[in-house]
Amino acid sequence: MTDVNHYRCEVKVDSLAWSLVHHYFVVASTYLLPLLVIFGCYLGILFKVWQKTSRGTESAEAHHRSNYRKRRITRMVFIVVMLFALCWLPTNMHRLWRATDPNYDHIWTSNWKLSNTLVIFILVLSYSNSLINPFVYAFITTAFKKVCV
Repeated sequence: MTDVNHYRCEVKVDSLAWSLVHHYFVVASTYLLPLLVIFGCYLGILFKVWQKTSRGTESAEAHHRSNYRKRRITRMVFIVVMLFALCWLPTNMHRLWRATDPNYDHIWTSNWKLSNTLVIFILVLSYSNSLINPFVYAFITTAFKKVCV
């Protein structure tokens, strides 16, 4: 039987309190703050989109088409924000779990293959958010261009 050492690259601080401050700061600055900024920016875009009205007299059909495009853009914005939140949530929850659970190291070493697979999966999920967004935009881009231009 071979003795295998497993290493993790992480920040080490002198006290549990500073460790928790560090991990909560990282989650706040890399997840919560970007989520709020994304939400705020897209909310501003939606506000502009829904304020926009057609010039002159608008027929009922034109009004219906305009509202349909606005709803598609709203749906796209909702999907983009939710995808960001859902793709990055597991990574951040894992970070907090690792920082706050005193049994984490025991769980990690006793189920090393499963733990490693889980960590790789949640990292791939978080980074895949950047891959998914262009596809979301591609499916709804026509309505987005018509209303915003």
